[in-house]
Amino acid sequence: MVLNQSNVRPKFSAWVLIIDDNDEDRKLTSDLFKGYGCTVFDTESTDTALEMCKEVDYNIIISEIFLPTNKGFEFAKNIRNLPNGIHKYLVGYSRNITTKEIVMKCIESGMTDCMKKPINNMTIEARLHAWDIKKEYIHEKIIQSKGDGFGMF
Repeated sequence: MVLNQSNVRPKFSAWVLIIDDNDEDRKLTSDLFKGYGCTVFDTESTDTALEMCKEVDYNIIISEIFLPTNKGFEFAKNIRNLPNGIHKYLVGYSRNITTKEIVMKCIESGMTDCMKKPINNMTIEARLHAWDIKKEYIHEKIIQSKGDGFGMF
């Protein structure tokens, strides 16, 4: 293996709560945020999330907006009513963010932002920068192995 180049990747200091009733989407989103150094907690229920938010001061809350019970719009309003809820980055996400009206409903309910699933590294990193989350930079070595393309170690 030959060292090809060095890449600088930001590492963010944030506590993130993810609420999603889809196990695969919740795991993917958790893994993406963890990849940027965030401490991540997750649940499938907004009721549980609301209780968690009373105990822990999360920097970022990501919630599926179309949940079977206590939908994400209602959850956003409930979070904003908590004593520490006004200063949160509260983000709705869904595969069904398809119209301007849905985006407006997210903002009107108290959400800071919304994202369309599936999300990826570029989406997460751009949002973390835009939200001005505290960061430091870590160096990752990118290597090239013969015939295997690029890999990380």
